[in-house]
Amino acid sequence: NPKCTSSSITFTATPVNGGSAPTYQWKSGTTNVGTNSPVYTSSTITNGKVIKCIMTSNASCLTTSTATSNAITMVVSSSLTPSDSIAVTGGGNPFCPDSMVTLTATPVNGGSPSFQWKINGVNTGTNNPIFSTNSLTGGEIITCVMSSSLTCANPATVTSNSITMITGGCPPAHLPSGSSSINPEQTTVACDTYIWPRNGITYTASGTFTAIFSNIAGYDSSFILHLTLHHATGSYFTVQDSIAYTWSVNNVTYPTSGIYNYTGLNQQGCDSVMTLDLTITPSDYLQVGAKVILAGPYDFTVGLMQDSLRVKNLIPLTEPYSSEPFNFPQISETGGETVSSEILSVVGANAIVDWIYLELRSASNSAEVVATKRALLQRDGDIVSSTDGISPVRFSHLKSGAYFISIKHRNHLGVMTATPWKLSSKKTVVDFSTRDIAWNNQLISSNPPQKIVGNLRLLFAGDAGVNHSIMFTKEMSDLSVLLSKIGKYNFNNTCIAYTAEDVNMDAKVRFMNLDNDKDIILNSLGGTGSKDMKFLEHIPN
Repeated sequence: NPKCTSSSITFTATPVNGGSAPTYQWKSGTTNVGTNSPVYTSSTITNGKVIKCIMTSNASCLTTSTATSNAITMVVSSSLTPSDSIAVTGGGNPFCPDSMVTLTATPVNGGSPSFQWKINGVNTGTNNPIFSTNSLTGGEIITCVMSSSLTCANPATVTSNSITMITGGCPPAHLPSGSSSINPEQTTVACDTYIWPRNGITYTASGTFTAIFSNIAGYDSSFILHLTLHHATGSYFTVQDSIAYTWSVNNVTYPTSGIYNYTGLNQQGCDSVMTLDLTITPSDYLQVGAKVILAGPYDFTVGLMQDSLRVKNLIPLTEPYSSEPFNFPQISETGGETVSSEILSVVGANAIVDWIYLELRSASNSAEVVATKRALLQRDGDIVSSTDGISPVRFSHLKSGAYFISIKHRNHLGVMTATPWKLSSKKTVVDFSTRDIAWNNQLISSNPPQKIVGNLRLLFAGDAGVNHSIMFTKEMSDLSVLLSKIGKYNFNNTCIAYTAEDVNMDAKVRFMNLDNDKDIILNSLGGTGSKDMKFLEHIPN
């Protein structure tokens, strides 16, 4: 007290003989205010109001149970708006180089103010309303920040008007009589324009310029400026995309259409203003360029998967996943994709290894499959469309957006991305073979999502029972499924077939002898010491 309009003030009552639970009634004038509390806070008290508190004691043996506090008469002041103006009061503007210039600040509602002078935003001078200097150059901008000492000043700190200093109108140079002079030449590089402090002239083009003054004897005193001006540049980029666009200029991702600007520096050190005219039009289809390596058929010697199933004409012309024993669902995309004999005749790294199954899942719920597609797997790991054996896999009924991506195979454990990926009509490469992008289900402690060998990430081989797991010794293990296929007691039998029990995919099901499938299952689990393990697929469903 005094206080400022709208500011908050707190009163505290201190009772004497109030008992264990006194009650309080605060009053502003004759009006009851506040609550039953020894503390009363308000921001609406006006000038002249009298504040007091009536306390009712619950102590015994009192001559009276109520007591009225002392009264406080409030003094409330209105908020004051401070301001500060500066003017050149000595030396003039324009001014001559090296001459003394004085500026004076005139505060309003400053009380006992403090001052901070600035040249081009940099602090200078002392805490004084008068600032004098002889080191100014043309083009410098002077301001003064004033801080008011008044309690109700709002804001408490203000910045004055700005004054741009200009050189010019200088008297003749004082040189020895009877002589002329050529002063040291000045070389300057600037952007767009340059104000020469020597004469206060603004130049907008490169060149060599001369300023000539007269000494007291009437002879010339010459100053020469060699000026190189570089200029700001501008560029305009028009981009159309179907999903959020990341501008390589500033590495910012823009999710919506619009005009976006960025200012950097060009090679000359001047402004480079770049404009992005972005149009986002969501596409009605998606393209996925996924890549996986199956551990069963992978040949580390050549760095490719073997294509024995293709060589022996065992790859079915119609995808197998929509029928027994897989019965994978058909969602959004109709199943029954087919492959031509021409595609299956391709050899080399792009030769077909097998059919494979892709799922796109909701970005908000990875357990929700929103689309499925059956495609072909090449020896180098590329997953391609069965239409031509080359193109990325196309989902025709989904708009561009973010999706989890999962990939499954008939006798390998599948994988799913750990995060949703942004997909659009542009091919998106999703490489499970060399990058750690697979989801690791923390509830599965027996195995990681993929088999890691050096820099390669491979899908675990051995799901002969088509139940999204790999077991060697347990009931209904993949080993027992393998034995059932070749005949339970015919360990040396070989079965030639396109079947899930052929986990190394060499077109032969074998329990014993060279290239047998039993060892593939065991090696996936980590060898004989891990034969009791059970590996699980890291996909929600």
